[in-house]
Amino acid sequence: MYRYLNVNAYVLPVPLLNYINGGRLTSNDLDFQEICIFPVGAETFRESMIIGWDVYNALRDILSSKYGKIAVNVGDEGGFAPPIVSIKEAMDHLVKAVKVAGHEKKVQYGFDCAATHFYDAKKKVYKFEGEERTNKDMLAFYKELIKKYPIATMEDPFDEDDIEGFKMATEQLGIQIVGDDFLCTNPKLIRERADYCNALLLKFNQIGTLSETMDAAESAYRHKFGIM
Repeated sequence: MYRYLNVNAYVLPVPLLNYINGGRLTSNDLDFQEICIFPVGAETFRESMIIGWDVYNALRDILSSKYGKIAVNVGDEGGFAPPIVSIKEAMDHLVKAVKVAGHEKKVQYGFDCAATHFYDAKKKVYKFEGEERTNKDMLAFYKELIKKYPIATMEDPFDEDDIEGFKMATEQLGIQIVGDDFLCTNPKLIRERADYCNALLLKFNQIGTLSETMDAAESAYRHKFGIM
């Protein structure tokens, strides 16, 4: 009865689970900072975590078998840090792990691209997978990923000041585009950049106070953003 009456009960969000690390989080040469799964088909938070555990174990076995024990060393945020350069190669291993775990119908994928860290501001190019690419080149690459894999979300797919890149991504990719460095949990930036992404990564440590963090969340909701 209490569950029926409590119409304002909180609902736990779908977790975004981090599996493969690159960028500044590791010593490997993978450019994206995090490659993750979204267990969107799970009916409960508990089921999400069970899926996460199953995939973790499957991926550990796949990576260690392919690259040796060094591949299952972890990065700063807990994901595996295999000696991989190609995002597609990393994704193929993660997709295989999801399939081996038996959860492919319940899982989508996401990235923390952290593109600021592979952007050359002087040349205005992205140094990505051994090549110099424009923001349009990166957009084309993201479209390839979305066509090949069920991608649900991308965080910071362009440099934090690449307004054009974020605008193209939001208008053309058809997925959740999350602003982390792009928005900095800052209500002012959210208002100014509301047309260039559609979700906020809410981080208390970026803005400094609880009240400002709450203001940022309220501003994001007013602009019909998702919040992570």
